[in-house]
Amino acid sequence: MKKNVELFNELYKGYDYDIFSELSIKERRKKRINNKDFIYGEILHLEFTKLLYFIEREENKKFEGDFLDLGSGSGKAVFTSALFNNRFANSVGVEFLDDLYLESETIALKYNFLKVEQQQISTNVAFLHGDYLEVDLMPYNVVFSNSTCMEKSNLLRLLANAEQMLKRNSYLIVTDQYLPLKPNSSLKLLSNIFVQMTFGLSRAIIYKML
Repeated sequence: MKKNVELFNELYKGYDYDIFSELSIKERRKKRINNKDFIYGEILHLEFTKLLYFIEREENKKFEGDFLDLGSGSGKAVFTSALFNNRFANSVGVEFLDDLYLESETIALKYNFLKVEQQQISTNVAFLHGDYLEVDLMPYNVVFSNSTCMEKSNLLRLLANAEQMLKRNSYLIVTDQYLPLKPNSSLKLLSNIFVQMTFGLSRAIIYKML
């Protein structure tokens, strides 16, 4: 894990939370975006790593396939999953705000350089620029959404998308807001765990598609 931490820190060298938070605030003001979904917050690298290991232990199996972060910001969950012992073939982020998307693409260039240099990293990284509620979830095995500030209407849309698109045995991870599952939902609540975010402790809530 130490090597992964060093690689992650190399990716974000020269950056800090305030830089990304300010980019988000400035663009939201400029575009008059008042939707609470866009309030910026990050999960910490070691905490997200801990969360991924927690799910593997709970399920008694290792991840495989592809990872997706809905509302990826500066890409920290994307790069954490990419450095998670090559479990994922692809790690993808979706970001709506222009400046955060561009910064994550810049960091992806550094990642690709390290990938060639290290020759121990196999996970591909990509970022999509657009609305996270318009993304096809079907290709992904693990989907993460920092939903702490997500408005209720969008939480319901996320739930509908997950129930319609997620493939069997895939996982959906949200934060702080439980999804209002109906008794006949194809999603099953697995577990939850507290993780440290930039704004404090947050409850990561884990669902599995049956």
